Amino acid sequence: MDAVKSKKIVAIDDEPEICWLITRMLEEEGYIPLVADNGREGLELIRREHPDLVLLDLRLPEMDGLEVLRRVREFDRELMVIILSAFESFEVAVQAMKLGSYDFLTKPINIEEMKITLKNAMKTKSLVSEVAALKKQVEQTREAAQIIGDCQPMQELARQIELASRHSISVLVLGESGTGKELIARAVHYQSSRAQQPFVSIDCSTIPENLVESELFGYERGAFTGANERHLGRLEMADHGTLFLDEIGNMPPGIQMKLLRVIQERTLYRLGGKAPTPIDIRLITATNQDLKQSIAQGSFREDLYYRLNEFPVYIPPLRERGDDILTLAKYFLDKFNAEFKKDIREISPEAQACLVRYAWPGNVRELQGVVKRGLILAGDVIQLDHLPPELTGRRDRKAGPFLIRTQADEIRPIKEVSREVVAQVECEMILRALDRSGGNKIKTARWLGIDYKTLFNKLKQYGLEGYGKPESGNNGTSKPATLEAPLNHAGCNSLPAEGAY
Repeated sequence: MDAVKSKKIVAIDDEPEICWLITRMLEEEGYIPLVADNGREGLELIRREHPDLVLLDLRLPEMDGLEVLRRVREFDRELMVIILSAFESFEVAVQAMKLGSYDFLTKPINIEEMKITLKNAMKTKSLVSEVAALKKQVEQTREAAQIIGDCQPMQELARQIELASRHSISVLVLGESGTGKELIARAVHYQSSRAQQPFVSIDCSTIPENLVESELFGYERGAFTGANERHLGRLEMADHGTLFLDEIGNMPPGIQMKLLRVIQERTLYRLGGKAPTPIDIRLITATNQDLKQSIAQGSFREDLYYRLNEFPVYIPPLRERGDDILTLAKYFLDKFNAEFKKDIREISPEAQACLVRYAWPGNVRELQGVVKRGLILAGDVIQLDHLPPELTGRRDRKAGPFLIRTQADEIRPIKEVSREVVAQVECEMILRALDRSGGNKIKTARWLGIDYKTLFNKLKQYGLEGYGKPESGNNGTSKPATLEAPLNHAGCNSLPAEGAY
């Protein structure tokens, strides 16, 4: 019954008697009913509440049911929708089915028939979700298995992953930004006995300090203003599976103490909760910081450090991996050929030599971006000129560091030119930060020393609203990061380089 009680169903109908009847039936069956009497209010309700299913009348004021369904499909392709109509029409039913409605029920409503249809719809939704989860797990397992590299340090890393995966002990992944700490964490999880259970990750550096506790531990209904229902935290979501805490060095001291208690007692308390909740998780953490130095400075608990550091794993930086640089470059070349539907299979000898010589401060993440840009620019082979100037050391002397658009005999006010230069520098720095953060706008704003709203306004100002990845929703799509980044900028070593491999 608890599983049913958490299911929200929106009913959109302009007949009060029908809404009352549906609401009563849904409550008796244990669902959470939400009602709207017109299409516009119904759309707003769907956007706000993210229901599991919608009961939609065809004849509505202002906007009919088919138009509501069309608009729903613009932002949610999977939502279960059951059409209600007092007028049987084969043509309308066909239209509704083409738009992805689950079923078509006629009025007057047969309550028993509706109950059966709802149960079947919920079973179908559950099966679809299971299939999607299995597909995702297969992809993650395949990705986690691709620890690419043959050098001796990577062979040793593979051996450590295999050893760590055998035992349910805490693993601390160490390495520079961009080396791929989450990929290693996934590899440990998917080679372990917990592989069929959830892998849940959280980046401790991106969550505001006042939200960390509720995000980790969850909360009960009424725990604070706005807590309208129970919310499971990441710890509870990872029960029987693995929780990956990235950038653990940024965790606030108060939360460190509570996490230590969870590790020791294997129970947690949700915010506002009075009863302990048993929990069984495998904990993997990662950092690019020197935690021993943080302990000496008093910003990290020593007792927590020893709990997390039961099995340390070190990822070598890319500059220490020799020919793995070219192996990875070929891997990314094949990957982006498929993604961008291109057929560029070669990197010129001169470009290869440049890749091997470069120090790669951004590690594998930076290499990935370089190969992606090179592939976009190249016609048939990635040449030296297709690599960014921080690798080649080249720069167009005529253009200078920034491309100011002026005619040879043009003279313009200094203030006007200054504004243009400032705009180009800002745009350049924002794009670099977005590139290094993997499109994460929260990290980008923090690195640039501005708030999220200011970053949003500047992205709009420079026509970059679609650049990066969305901050809400797991199914959102985004423009591939770095596609529109300038291709002639110099290095930016003051920005971290976040890695995915």
